Amino acid sequence: MGKAKDQDFAVTSATLRSLENALERLKCLNYELHFVHDQQQKRVKPNDFILQAPNQGSQFNHYIELIKWLIATIRHQDDTTTPFDVEEYEDPNVIAQKLMLSLRSLNFELEFPITKLKQPYGEIACSILDFLTSKAMSNFVFKEPSYVNESQSDEEDGDIVDDTSLGDLFTSDVTTADAIDIRHYNDDSPRTKVDADNTNIQSNIDPIAWKRELENVGPLLLEISFDTRSQVDSVFAESQKFQDECEASKTAFARLCKESAGMLDHIESKERAINDKFRNVGNEHEETSCKIKELEGNRRQSSAALDDARNELLAMTNQLCEVKVRVDEKGNSITDTSQLVRIKTTLQDIKAEIRDYDLQIGILEHTLLHKRLQVRA
Repeated sequence: MGKAKDQDFAVTSATLRSLENALERLKCLNYELHFVHDQQQKRVKPNDFILQAPNQGSQFNHYIELIKWLIATIRHQDDTTTPFDVEEYEDPNVIAQKLMLSLRSLNFELEFPITKLKQPYGEIACSILDFLTSKAMSNFVFKEPSYVNESQSDEEDGDIVDDTSLGDLFTSDVTTADAIDIRHYNDDSPRTKVDADNTNIQSNIDPIAWKRELENVGPLLLEISFDTRSQVDSVFAESQKFQDECEASKTAFARLCKESAGMLDHIESKERAINDKFRNVGNEHEETSCKIKELEGNRRQSSAALDDARNELLAMTNQLCEVKVRVDEKGNSITDTSQLVRIKTTLQDIKAEIRDYDLQIGILEHTLLHKRLQVRA
């Protein structure tokens, strides 16, 4: 159970570190203007993609929209990147396939199954955001800060900022994280007038306005200071806990390595003993395998000869059947008396017709004789 907890802590720490790096880079990329404001999307909170949200569909859509914006930002810098175009209500499997192609075009090594790309939280999701923000920051230009010369700063140690600069400083907007956004404050702001001999210092700051602004901003500064201290204390506590866990893990890993080495030596010795013991059996097995291969070759040859014999037998059987059919036809034609019966019947019919013809001839002769007698008389 202890090892499982250590592993969960390590994975959670890596996930948090990846998401924190991604959030810092998103701020540098001004994502609040180009992603949140322009595309009407939600801000990315520090725990958005750490754990599974109650509404996983909304979490997945937010995650995909952020990745689509990052890949589009990268494509403005490098046209060779595979585009990541996602349609509304598209199947998550198709979205994961498209994301895999885009990540591979950016040389991102997929050391996990593609089904993990459908999960908008956890170590893999945060590592992808860390990688994409790092790629988007590849051409980011950092401006050099302007420093005040030491001589100038020494000369202006006694200068006091006027009420206009203080108004810009203490009336700035407060963000959702209760942090004061100090707006552009330059060294060119109006300063108090100092005499050449630094003997008479005059200021145009209204003490009442100064006190009122200080009363308004003071609690916010105290709250921010308290939150910062608590966060720093929490970071130090987590760092000490992490160091303690690392020491315990190092001890456990050392013991595990020592035990593994001993077990490996024991396994190798057992393997050598088994190989020596069963070497003869292995040789016999190889000889038997060779004999089996020879028998298998003989069997294949015998099977081929048997197939040829079967084909020849089948051809001879077909010829025998044809001969039997012809013999049966000739035998039936020899013993068949139907033709004689038909001949006899035909002869009887012919004789009957002859008798009919003879009777008709006699009648005609009698008629002719009667006619002749009548003519003579």
